[in-house]
Amino acid sequence: MAEEQKAQEEQKKPKEGGLGTIIPEVETFSLGGIECKIRRLKFRETLMLWRIIASAGKRIPWSNIQNLNPTTLTATLLFAIPHAEREFYDFLKAIVDYPEDKEKQIRAYIDQELENEEIMGLIKILIEQEKDSWQKLGEQIKQIAQVFDRKK
Repeated sequence: MAEEQKAQEEQKKPKEGGLGTIIPEVETFSLGGIECKIRRLKFRETLMLWRIIASAGKRIPWSNIQNLNPTTLTATLLFAIPHAEREFYDFLKAIVDYPEDKEKQIRAYIDQELENEEIMGLIKILIEQEKDSWQKLGEQIKQIAQVFDRKK
């Protein structure tokens, strides 16, 4: 029994990958009365997120991007959403896991009925789940930048 419990605990532990934790525990939340989860971002969803952020162009304090921490990332994302509203909703639909029989309902709810508190809650969960991998990504970006700085 103890070995089975230990094996279950091992399965719950995050797995390490190239940019950090890739298999996390996710938080359950209610969206339009339906229990959902935000899954960890895969590369495609990360690109979607960066496209949203990049859409704001010069309106974003890009100097903060090198400091990938939850606060600067949240602020940057919030500043970018008005410039990529459709992309943001598509991004949410891509990262929210929901019961298969509720797909049409959830997608319509995301498109038309999200409340401010729900959007902020989704962003909070996303940032909390991804912060470690984004901080590691920030460190890797700094390391790459240092390589280019040395070549000057």
